[in-house]
Amino acid sequence: MSNANIHHKVNRQINDIVYVYENLPPLGGGRRTFDAIRRYLPKNTIVFKGFHIKSPNIVSYVFSSIFRSYFFDKCISNIINSKYPLVVFQSWLTNTPYILYLASNPKIYICHEPLREYHDKYIREHQSIKSKIVNIFRYPIYLLDKYLVRKSNATLVANSQFSKSFIKSAYDKDAIIINPGYDSNKYYCLETVKKKNQIISVGSITPLKNQEYIIEVVARINKPNRPIVVLVGNGGIQSYIKRLQKKAKLLEVNLKIRLNISDRTLNREYNKSKLMIYTPINEPYGIVVLEAMATGLPIISHVNGGGFNELLDASTGISFQHYNPNIWATEIIKLINDKKKVFKIHNHNIQIASKHTDKQYALKLYSLIKHL
Repeated sequence: MSNANIHHKVNRQINDIVYVYENLPPLGGGRRTFDAIRRYLPKNTIVFKGFHIKSPNIVSYVFSSIFRSYFFDKCISNIINSKYPLVVFQSWLTNTPYILYLASNPKIYICHEPLREYHDKYIREHQSIKSKIVNIFRYPIYLLDKYLVRKSNATLVANSQFSKSFIKSAYDKDAIIINPGYDSNKYYCLETVKKKNQIISVGSITPLKNQEYIIEVVARINKPNRPIVVLVGNGGIQSYIKRLQKKAKLLEVNLKIRLNISDRTLNREYNKSKLMIYTPINEPYGIVVLEAMATGLPIISHVNGGGFNELLDASTGISFQHYNPNIWATEIIKLINDKKKVFKIHNHNIQIASKHTDKQYALKLYSLIKHL
């Protein structure tokens, strides 16, 4: 289906104005979701960008989040026509924007995730002392986030069953599940690209993505068969990156870390790889898994890694029940050497990914808007 057809179908369903509010960070899953669908927004859509400050310290960040964001969103809520639907994405300042509460429009809230540093038990237990101190100062934002969601009459949209349960626990609110889609114009199979002895993992280079475990797994593979590990991230924590590099050198794992590469380059890296290994902790969804599947890669993961596992089964790769590097290493090499199985997974994963594109996500979202 062409872009023109998508626009025609959406416009035929929605004849009124649609407002969209977003104040997402420049990187991450929420931004990828918004950027992927924005070209399918109908012509009668008006997009508002929330309040933004550059390089804030913790004091200016909290002040701007609580006070300046309020007045900014109040101005927007005063100028929009309350009879038209409003789609709200999250804010990098307050997580939940004030406008979700201030605007009287029929509303949809695309809730990527609650504030994990307060609601996620694993994160709370593994925070550094510095992070704990910062989160003490940010505590008013945690209270504000919870208040705004609970007091709003918006329809909440979660990106997975995992996220829906998380939202229910954090806000005591139910949500509708609409799985985000990947950008099918950017990620696809390149038949002319030659495979290398490498495996790939994509995501910000932080402890929550658990790339350290990937190095431990690959180190268990015999040297003659040991693949290169390519970690692609949209930034990361420098101390953690250095730790990964030190560990890889110690365990004789050929590690390549690539930061902030283009979509085109990332698509080539997917296509050069033999499989995708994804080991995050409590990941809300994971669009990168769909990107990898669209290029035909088998997916290696843990069954409790997060929402992305709802897309996976025994036919999409390997989903392990336990964290055991020796078992993972053995099964990965066994899969790589089974050409017939890899070919079968390749075709199956491309088919699965084709059912979860950004176009389909946009149509489901606008179908929901139509019924507000």
